[in-house]
Amino acid sequence: MCKLYPWINNNKAGFYYLNVSEWNEYKNKKNINFPKRHLHHLRNVLRVKDEVKIWVTNGLENVILANLTEDNIIHEPEETYKINKKKPSFYIAMPMLKKKYMEFLIQKSIELGVNGFYFIDSDRSVIKEMNKEKLNLMAENALYQSKNPIMPFFSFEIKNIYQLNSDNRYVFWSDVSSNNSLTEISNKNFESFHEIIFINGPEGGWSKDEKEYLKNNFQNITLSHNVLRSETAAICVTYHINLILDRLNNESKWQQCTFK
Repeated sequence: MCKLYPWINNNKAGFYYLNVSEWNEYKNKKNINFPKRHLHHLRNVLRVKDEVKIWVTNGLENVILANLTEDNIIHEPEETYKINKKKPSFYIAMPMLKKKYMEFLIQKSIELGVNGFYFIDSDRSVIKEMNKEKLNLMAENALYQSKNPIMPFFSFEIKNIYQLNSDNRYVFWSDVSSNNSLTEISNKNFESFHEIIFINGPEGGWSKDEKEYLKNNFQNITLSHNVLRSETAAICVTYHINLILDRLNNESKWQQCTFK
């Protein structure tokens, strides 16, 4: 059984994310102004007014415990941790959904441990694009809630399902008519793959040509005897995959290290 992250059951005030430029500035100077986008949560929502210890992550592999002063300066860390990432990585490839459904899917998938998203187009996509800054904000909010130290990435490089391949990847999709259940995934030797990718369908469903391509190229599985909403399917799969990856990665999830 893996030990919990030290910050999960800790009563310190807040768990926050520094982007790449903020983290690099912090490493160089050993202190940094607390980002303004986090101030409302800490000072108004949590109502913390005095100096306080906070947890901070760079969203990659490091988490630190540091003092935040009354004038909102993060000082040199007291404790530093390095995250041992799960292998293989798990990604969701999917078309965009309407904003409220997209936000729900992103937040819940991050809480459950997804590593990233490949946003693709489809014949029946309802939404064709979304502001990347909004996506990052959705992701940050999910990190606060779940204290997940890994910020997922958002990629738009794969344009559609026809550009997906199975090179060093296990790729599968949800098909209510399939005779294969989630048990098919549980019995796979995932250690031989670099990535696991779940292709999640659009709100309007796959077109005939797309479905034919998926059937001929990737493993199809059924998640339920009922037709699931796109966000429901993604959350269901993310939970199941991370149970499997937790069993594969049964060493410690973290280790203390030096801040550098």
